[in-house]
Amino acid sequence: MKHKYWNRTTIKYSIAWFLLFFVVLIVWKMSQPVLDSTEIGNNEASATARSITGAVNSKATTITAGEVNTKQLSLPSGENRVQVTVEALNVRSAPNIRASVICSLTRGTVVTVESKEGKWMKIRTVYNKVGYISSDPSLTRKIP
Repeated sequence: MKHKYWNRTTIKYSIAWFLLFFVVLIVWKMSQPVLDSTEIGNNEASATARSITGAVNSKATTITAGEVNTKQLSLPSGENRVQVTVEALNVRSAPNIRASVICSLTRGTVVTVESKEGKWMKIRTVYNKVGYISSDPSLTRKIP
């Protein structure tokens, strides 16, 4: 009888330690940055990003709202401005989901809308990069 009880206890503790290890591993993995490497030059950050489906080897510029040097840039003004409301919004080279990504805008970034083409907006960033973003109202909000 004692031998049987010892095995049950050992199994319970082994499962508990395994689950604890698994939870700690998941929490640690979620706290890791999404970007593999970052190279900074000319006020632009380029990085190779990973996704759930695998590695992406294309380089894209990320423009962060809090890191803009206003002395060298002309800030967007006028009525045709929108602010990004999602964590990241891809700017594409053409109004097509398959077009290459020029850069990625982070939450809070304000851009100038030059024109609207169907479900796409042609925008200009503070770095004078022109590209297209989706005109879905859940991704941006109009700035007065």
